[in-house]
Amino acid sequence: MSTTGVASAETPHADPPTPYRWRWAALFVILAAEVMDLLDAVVTNIAGPSIRADVGGGASTLQWLAAAYTLSMAVGLVTGGRLGDIHGRRRMFLVGAGGFTLGSFLCAIAMSPEMLIGARVVQGLFGAVMLPQGLGMIKEMFPPKESQKAFG
Repeated sequence: MSTTGVASAETPHADPPTPYRWRWAALFVILAAEVMDLLDAVVTNIAGPSIRADVGGGASTLQWLAAAYTLSMAVGLVTGGRLGDIHGRRRMFLVGAGGFTLGSFLCAIAMSPEMLIGARVVQGLFGAVMLPQGLGMIKEMFPPKESQKAFG
């Protein structure tokens, strides 16, 4: 006796992954960090006169304060994104946020224009680690139907 089996056309469908429970709260934290990071690029334009009065330096010092942050951010963005791919986005986001906070503290205690410029480089480098992780985490946390709301 032989039995002929007909292969079922139905294949088991994998259930979509359950969305992260605290995704909207996490979105708020990520966006707050991203806005803080990006606003830091232009803060020296507003605070320039106060900075010159506190730490000294001329017009070139103010230009270097803005350029140091922007250049270090631009140089580190690709590497920062790759670090998130290798070591995990959440971990690198926390490392970036911690380093950015350290850079902000160094800016606050800077006693000379040179130290302030160096602290801005630290901020830019760690900001370059933090920034790409946030976008990747948002994409991972939200299912396709909700991702438009999250990015909108």
